[in-house]
Amino acid sequence: MKQMIMFLLACVSSSFLIAQTQEKDINKMAEFKNASYDFGKIQYGVAVEFDVEIKNISNETIVLENVTVGCGCTTPKYEKGKKIAPGETAKVTLGFDGKTVGPFTKFADLYFNDGMHKQVKFIGESRQ
Repeated sequence: MKQMIMFLLACVSSSFLIAQTQEKDINKMAEFKNASYDFGKIQYGVAVEFDVEIKNISNETIVLENVTVGCGCTTPKYEKGKKIAPGETAKVTLGFDGKTVGPFTKFADLYFNDGMHKQVKFIGESRQ
């Protein structure tokens, strides 16, 4: 029983370390402009958007496989399966519907080949 618990603990620990390594890997392979974006104050109900620019700074092609968002108020626009060659730049446009009163913080997850991942966020405040 003790061996089984130790084995499970080792599996969980290695999964955590792999996830941390994946985050580091994408940051070594790409630069992200606007990965943390502040809309400031926006008018309630007015849709806004911004671009996250991804520049490949590695010697290998990276592939933008998917973008997921936390709620229906955030909409991503991107080319699924976009190959970003060394030195090239791609973009993901994130839109927000503005139908929230008060401060907001939203997240989007960008998934790349080889299990790499980058979380981006945006904040702001919607006023009537």
